[in-house]
Amino acid sequence: MKNLRKYLLVIFIIGVLFLSVNYSSALTHQKKNAEFSYSTKNKAYNIYYNDVAGFILTKNYKQISFVKITDIEGNSKTLKNKIHFKNNKTIFGYTADINFNKNDLKLNKIRKIEVSFVRQPNLRISKIVKKSNFFYITVKNSGDFKAESNYLGVYVQKSYFDKQKFVKKIRIPALKPGQSKKIKFSMNKKYKKYLKKASVDYKKRINEIYKYNNSRLFF
Repeated sequence: MKNLRKYLLVIFIIGVLFLSVNYSSALTHQKKNAEFSYSTKNKAYNIYYNDVAGFILTKNYKQISFVKITDIEGNSKTLKNKIHFKNNKTIFGYTADINFNKNDLKLNKIRKIEVSFVRQPNLRISKIVKKSNFFYITVKNSGDFKAESNYLGVYVQKSYFDKQKFVKKIRIPALKPGQSKKIKFSMNKKYKKYLKKASVDYKKRINEIYKYNNSRLFF
C-alpha cells in the first residue's frame, strides 16, 4: 500500500510539473453575451461572444496556447495554437485574432470560454547604478516561467548616432519567475564619457514574452 501511495504521488507531481511548465492558469469567461476588454498604452486583450459566435483579439500580449469553448449542454471544442489560429510575434509581444461560431464547432449555445496562455520568461533590466568605478545592473524575470542562464552584453558608442561597439559580456544565472540578480562589473576608463547600452540575453536565445525591454542605455 505504501509503494502504491508513493507511485500515485510521483504521478501526481509529474502531472503538476507538466502543466506548470507549459501553461499558465486560464482566463475563464462564462457570462451570457460576455464582453471583456483589458488594455494599456501598448498591449490589449479583448473578448466578445454571444450564444452563436464570438472573437478574441490580442495585441502585444501573452501567447495564447488554446481556447476551450463550452456550450449549455457541457459539450466543448478546443482551438489550438498553430492549428486553428496563429500568434504573430514581435519584440513587443504576441498578437492573435481568433473567430469562432457554434455551427462550425458543432456546438449548441455558447456559454463558457477558457483562454490559456503559454508560460514564458520576461527578462528586463530594472535598475542601473554606478558606484565609484563599478556598475551594478539588476536583471529581473517578470514573466511566469524560469529563464535559463544567459549573457548580458555591454556596448559603447561615442554618441547616439555612432556605431555601437561590443566590449563586454557577463553571465547571468537562471532566474525563476519574480527573481532578480544584481550584476557587478567595471569599464575601461577610456569609455567613461561614452554612451553605453546593456542588453540582457544579447544573443536572443531565450523565448520570452517581450524583447523590447531587454536593453537600457546609461553613461
